[in-house]
Amino acid sequence: MDNEMVNHPSHYNKGDHEVIDVIEDWRLGFHTGNAIKYIARHAHKESPMQDIDKAIWYLQRYKETLEKAKKAKTENGEDRCWDIKMTSW
Repeated sequence: MDNEMVNHPSHYNKGDHEVIDVIEDWRLGFHTGNAIKYIARHAHKESPMQDIDKAIWYLQRYKETLEKAKKAKTENGEDRCWDIKMTSW
């Protein structure tokens, strides 16, 4: 197996910054990190619309998660935002 295709495929390296480095530097969580990944790479793949749809899916799911957390906070006074940040550092 070509190690370069695992670690640094060509569609991961367009421009000055690799997407994973940006996601980690900005400390994005799972949903927003995946959305950024699909947006950043969509123009360099065979099905750009599919990647835009994936980004929208992740953002919509994250929005629903935020709405549920807001509703839970309103109902019981607990701040559940820590549940949805999903960053480990």
